[in-house]
Amino acid sequence: MTLIFSSWLLKKLKIHYWPARSVSLVLVSVVVVLVMLVASELRLVDLSGVSIFPILFMIVLAEEFVKTQLTKSKGRARELLFGTLLLACIGAMVMSLPVVQLTVLYYPEIVVLFVLVLNIVVGRYSGMRLFEIKRFSSAIRNK
Repeated sequence: MTLIFSSWLLKKLKIHYWPARSVSLVLVSVVVVLVMLVASELRLVDLSGVSIFPILFMIVLAEEFVKTQLTKSKGRARELLFGTLLLACIGAMVMSLPVVQLTVLYYPEIVVLFVLVLNIVVGRYSGMRLFEIKRFSSAIRNK
């Protein structure tokens, strides 16, 4: 509901895409924190046992889901939902490994630098994707 309200509000403000997306995420994050604080005060949730990573995954997932549902189709939104949940589960499993946790805790600057370099390399890749190879396999010549 917060995402729908923030999308409506941001359309009225007519700001650029990335600032609008940032504002939307901030609004959703503030609402999530407020809900968590109220739930903690009412003794519904013990915040000491809650990890921030699943909450961040859910915030980003909700924002992407609503955006896709509004701009494309419900089917595409469902595909995005399941793909993101799969990646979130894989990410949670990787982050639960002790070696990964210790590496991130002891060498955060190296991890951040590695992630930045990896994203730049992947972002600049201009070759064929695996799905494209499968899709166009009949048109690709074998040497």
